[in-house]
Amino acid sequence: GPEGFTRWRRDVTELSRCEHVCASLSAVECLLGRDWTADRARPWVETLVECFGPDRCMWASDAPYQVQQPHSYAASIQLIRDTLSGVSAGDKEWLLHKTAERVFFS
Repeated sequence: GPEGFTRWRRDVTELSRCEHVCASLSAVECLLGRDWTADRARPWVETLVECFGPDRCMWASDAPYQVQQPHSYAASIQLIRDTLSGVSAGDKEWLLHKTAERVFFS
């Protein structure tokens, strides 16, 4: 419920103050249950991007759970590409590949 989101947002805000911590944009289905939708997931993901910044957030597959119906990689990526509001095309590049590239390969 709303009180859970408020507590979670407070904790995420505090954690984001640690400059070397990045956020994984995965496991949305664990937060919202099997009937998650992009519209229900959007505030959670947007909060992470707002708190950490796009250069410290990265989409992750959450395999193998992401491929168990009704979840799919396509729906998860579509959440980032098409549903987030106020996130520029350049920021989406960070979310979908640049952050992971920097974290794992730099």
